[in-house]
Amino acid sequence: MTVAAQLLDKAKERRSIPTDMALAARVGRSRQAVAQWRSGAKHPEDDMICELARLAEVDPAPYLVAAAAERSHGVAAKTWAALARQLGAAAAIACVAMFYAPIAPASVPEPAKLNICSDMHYAK
Repeated sequence: MTVAAQLLDKAKERRSIPTDMALAARVGRSRQAVAQWRSGAKHPEDDMICELARLAEVDPAPYLVAAAAERSHGVAAKTWAALARQLGAAAAIACVAMFYAPIAPASVPEPAKLNICSDMHYAK
């Protein structure tokens, strides 16, 4: 499954969009363009990857890196793939660290003191 296909599925699921045609309309592209992204025949632009990630409510960075790896060939593809693995490992470590980090109570600021005039009158 292509990176774009994964992101398309996540966006559709998160936004309860039933079809690729409806998703295409949502992002202002043709159904054919979305079908080509899904099949891997073409790749969405980086800005579109960011838009799909926004719809899916996920961080676009890993998808941008993985898409660059899919679009590249030769040594560049291997380098992008290695970067994607490193980014994935870093994200996993961050998630584990956040899970086990002690939770500090949130500090609640003092309510603002209101300067109310004592001679204020209300109309009846």
